[in-house]
Amino acid sequence: MKNKQLTIGRLAKILNDMVEQGQGRRPVSVFKDTLDTGNDTFNLCEIVKAEIELINICDGDGFHVENKDGSERMRSELVLRGRWWDATSGIDLLERLADKAEKEAKATREQIAMLKKQQERLTK
Repeated sequence: MKNKQLTIGRLAKILNDMVEQGQGRRPVSVFKDTLDTGNDTFNLCEIVKAEIELINICDGDGFHVENKDGSERMRSELVLRGRWWDATSGIDLLERLADKAEKEAKATREQIAMLKKQQERLTK
């Protein structure tokens, strides 16, 4: 199922409903992995979904912040999702993330091989 691009009218309705439900002071976030277009650069991407989601709060180092009782601290935010988000399964997003991880792993393996060659040359 293809997601349709979010229109101003649909976004206005979503936002008005949220304000009526008392959510008007919630922060807005963009789930950036859903905006990926297959390359590392993009200017404009279609937004297909906007909804309040419960998200984990992270500290400056990227670790989850914990409450005094040891549970993860969370907050509600309006999250915008791009056209690569699959509402039914997320398979497209997962495949792209796996491809990205494989490319990064390949680059890391190549760097390790290059460093090993340099080390061999220095030890000769």
